[in-house]
Amino acid sequence: MEKAKLAGILKKIPLFKKLSESEIDMILAMPKSYVSYSQGEMIMEAGERDDSFYILMHGEVSVWRNEEIIATVAPPNFLGEVGFIVGDPRVATVTAASDNVVAMKITSFHFKSLNSHIRECIKDKIIEGLVLRLNQTIDAARKQSSSPETSFDKLLDEKYAQGETW
Repeated sequence: MEKAKLAGILKKIPLFKKLSESEIDMILAMPKSYVSYSQGEMIMEAGERDDSFYILMHGEVSVWRNEEIIATVAPPNFLGEVGFIVGDPRVATVTAASDNVVAMKITSFHFKSLNSHIRECIKDKIIEGLVLRLNQTIDAARKQSSSPETSFDKLLDEKYAQGETW
């Protein structure tokens, strides 16, 4: 992929929106790899340790937990940021949901070669993304726990605990 096209793709990704042209050029010059996957191919496996994160450039991926798809991710987006930042094992499995999935893979080692301003901008955006995902998860849990059936069950449990019967 030519440099101008890659720079254009990177500028659309929220991680890189605050960066200048020269900072984008530094990212493009950084050692990294481009990886491609066919539909169904595993990109990350829950439980594995990997200090890389992936910037999705083309195609869609499925995020799995407990053998259930919990999200479908498309560009411009990133994956694997938790393991990248804190070094914890992967919490989900990610597979290619379409043919010709292409991602830029950045290792922690190569990320550290960037100047501190670029690293801080990217880390800030990763944290913003994590907070957004956390808020979405909390909202989904609240909606699920406030369903009429769940609320009624909670009410019955409270009344029963207080010695009341219906």
